[in-house]
Amino acid sequence: MSVVQHSPRGSLARAISALTLVAAAGCSGAEPPPAVIDEVPHAPSVRPTDVVLFVVDTLRADRLGMYGYERPTSPRLDALAAGGTRFADVTSQCSWTQPSMASMVSGRYLTTQIYAPEADAVNLAQAFSEAGYATLGFSANILLTDRSGFGRGFDHYDARPSRRSSDEILAARESDELLEDAWPVIEEVLQDPDRPPLLLYIQTFEPHSPYREQRQWLDELPVDAQRIEADTRPLRELFRDLTEGQGRPARGWTSDWANIGDGRARYEREVRETDRILGDLVDRLRATGLAEDATFALVADHGEGLWERPTPLPEDAPASMHRPTHFLYQEHGAHLAPEVLFTPMVLWGARVPAGLVVEQPVENIDLYPTLLALNGIERPAGLDGRDLFAGESAPRPFAFSVSLRGERVRELATDLALIRVHPDRVVPGIRLYDRAVDPHERVDLADQRPEDVARLVAALDAWRAENPTVDPQSEGLDSDQLEALQALGYGEFQIGARAGGGAADAPADPTADDGPP
Repeated sequence: MSVVQHSPRGSLARAISALTLVAAAGCSGAEPPPAVIDEVPHAPSVRPTDVVLFVVDTLRADRLGMYGYERPTSPRLDALAAGGTRFADVTSQCSWTQPSMASMVSGRYLTTQIYAPEADAVNLAQAFSEAGYATLGFSANILLTDRSGFGRGFDHYDARPSRRSSDEILAARESDELLEDAWPVIEEVLQDPDRPPLLLYIQTFEPHSPYREQRQWLDELPVDAQRIEADTRPLRELFRDLTEGQGRPARGWTSDWANIGDGRARYEREVRETDRILGDLVDRLRATGLAEDATFALVADHGEGLWERPTPLPEDAPASMHRPTHFLYQEHGAHLAPEVLFTPMVLWGARVPAGLVVEQPVENIDLYPTLLALNGIERPAGLDGRDLFAGESAPRPFAFSVSLRGERVRELATDLALIRVHPDRVVPGIRLYDRAVDPHERVDLADQRPEDVARLVAALDAWRAENPTVDPQSEGLDSDQLEALQALGYGEFQIGARAGGGAADAPADPTADDGPP
């Protein structure tokens, strides 16, 4: 009989009991589910070994099978995760790449928009390098440049643009090109018999927009027209009332709704291709000399909006904005909705408890100190993140995130989430959501619950005061960096907000750059 053991917070004995029960079920020939606990058992300090960190750009947790998604987007990664520990409730510190990664690799909160790791922070690669590791980093995201500080601590760091594009500034490498460039360097290190332990960081770009067509997965992941119809029915009614009531006919809506379905399917096929590539890479690393007890981690910098909610518009928004692909939020960067903040975190390897799901909320800043602890490396001073295997009994009271437009606090005891939009933005203000009954955060309760608003605003203010962030590039970005930000959908928000959807307004056909499938 399958057994799922729940344990109260801080109960290490019950957590270990859950592992024992699941192991016993496995010996009896049953196929047990993962043990579900609130905390993970303490992992003892051991000698350093190889560490492989996969960061998947723009990956939503809820589009992976291991997080309950029913479509076959991630079979390889699901199988790997089943042998490790999966964290079920993970918050990213920012809804776009540069600040999110600056926070993740420094293990520190950020309270303002920054474009690089803080200069006084000992980052993840530096900590491993100082512990005697060889450090290799490869990023397909062209914003994470060496000159911005993301290469600090790496013996070899490569975030160059694609050779396959005529645009040297704006072209991100697809995963096959990224690994084609990376593999000779990785192989040389792994095949050295006298090599030190290795820290390998790889950040893929897919499924970041534009969602390129991955035709090899069309049969497995077609457009789910029935699901799209069910998901968008309330939105269709809302926008019909909105636009027709103002004398704005819904011209072009039929093609817009079709484009949304196609865009969602393309996103999922990009996830599936990333799953294949990373699964193959794990096999290749194992066959080439990676340590048997190596630790793997899979995380994401942020998620993605897929046209699931309206974007607030001012009263005088132009009529051109009242199309589904413009008025529904797509991409990331500007908002702090669950779909852009809740990301995967999975660790596996001989040192990681197997078959475990941890329900206690964690944050991306916790990854860095956790990887250090798994390898017996002393953590530097000043980290806000926690070692997730330390068995700390007291959970954090809050989780914090920022975006291009505002900031967010989630009170973990009540599961209330407050978003404060900056006063200089198009639709400023405060929004409050009760996630216990509204996990998708669709019903704003700010006007109904002023005491909760006051308490959480005070928590935000205290957090900002305690965690001042200094951007190493505060004197300004050069023209290449600004152009890259603009191309990836972030640039206009550096100058001022505009009416419309996500980090960049979606065109009428969100996948027009590739043509129809």
